[in-house]
Amino acid sequence: MLRRLLPLTLFLATLAGCAVDPGTEPGESEDAITNARELRMNELQVKATHNSYHKAKFFFPSKSLNYNHKPLDEQLERQGVRAFELDLHYDAKGKRFDVYHVDDDRGTTCDQLVDCLRVIKRWSDGHLGHAPIVIQLETKDTFATVDGAAYYDTLEKEIRSIWPADRLVTPDLVRAGAPTLREAVTTRGWPVLRSVRGRVMFTIAGSDEHARFYTRNGTNLDGRVLFVSAPTSVPYAAFTVIDDPEGAGDAIRAAVRDGFIVRTRADADLKEPKKNDRSRLEAALASGAQLVSTDFPAKDPNYVYVVDIPGGTPSRCNPILAVPGCTSTAIEDRGEAPA
Repeated sequence: MLRRLLPLTLFLATLAGCAVDPGTEPGESEDAITNARELRMNELQVKATHNSYHKAKFFFPSKSLNYNHKPLDEQLERQGVRAFELDLHYDAKGKRFDVYHVDDDRGTTCDQLVDCLRVIKRWSDGHLGHAPIVIQLETKDTFATVDGAAYYDTLEKEIRSIWPADRLVTPDLVRAGAPTLREAVTTRGWPVLRSVRGRVMFTIAGSDEHARFYTRNGTNLDGRVLFVSAPTSVPYAAFTVIDDPEGAGDAIRAAVRDGFIVRTRADADLKEPKKNDRSRLEAALASGAQLVSTDFPAKDPNYVYVVDIPGGTPSRCNPILAVPGCTSTAIEDRGEAPA
C-alpha cells in the first residue's frame, strides 16, 4: 500500500511546491510573488535594434549608416526582435512626431510615430503571449526650438491613441505604491512576466534637458507614460543605457543585479560587422544587459556578422539573474492569440 501511495504523495507535493497564486499582480506583497517565484520581466535577455526604422540611401555619404532594417512587424515575427529604438522629430505645426535619423538620412520604414506604433500594435494583437516590447524613443529636438509641455503632451497623446492603458508598462505600474521607482525595482522588483505579457514599455533617451523636464526637475515620473534613461542613483531610476559592454561590463552587471533594466550595444558604426568581430557582442551578452541592440538582427548578404540571442526562442533567461527552472521556451507563449 505504501508503494502505491508514494507516487501520489510526491505528485501532490510537486503541485503544492509549484502552485502559482492566480491573484498575484504587480504591487502585491513580496511574499506572494517570492513564494510563486515566477519569472519577472527584467529576468530575461532580448534582441534589440538600433535605429530600428532605418533605410539607407542607395548612394550614402556615410558608410557607418549603410544598413537597412525590415519593417518593425517583420523584425518581431521573423527576427526575434523585442526592443526598438525610434528617433523623434517634433513637427509643431502638424502637432505630430516624425521618425527618421537626421535631415540628410531620412530613410524610414514608418514615417510618423503613430505609423510605427500601429505596426507594432497589430503584431502584438496577434501574439498576446509575447514578453513586453521595449520602445526606446530618442529625442532629437531641443527646448530652444520646441515647447516642452506641448512636446510631451503630444507625445503621450500619440502613444495612448494606439496603446490603451492596460497594454502599457508604466512607471506607476512598476512603482505600485513604493516611495520611489528606484526603491520599487531594487527591493520588490519588476512585475512578474505573466502579468505584463502583450504590453509595451516606452523609454526616453538622448537628452539631459528632456530628462529634467519630464521628471519634473529630477524628482519623479508619477502619472507619466514613459520611463527615462537615468543614472541608477536617482529616485526615478529603473532603466539605463550603458552602450559600451566591454569598457563598462562591470557597471552593467552591477545595475542588472541591483534590479535595473539596461540597454547596451553589440555593435556600432559598422565597425564590428565589417570585421566580423564578435567580441563586443559576446561582452554584451555576458553582461546580462536585458536589451542587446544591433544593426544586424538577421543575415545581411554583404556581411558574415549577425546577432542572435543564444538559445533564445526568441529571448533567453538572463545569464546574470539566474532563476531556477527558467527556460527560454517559457518566456513567451508563441501560440497565444486574441480571443
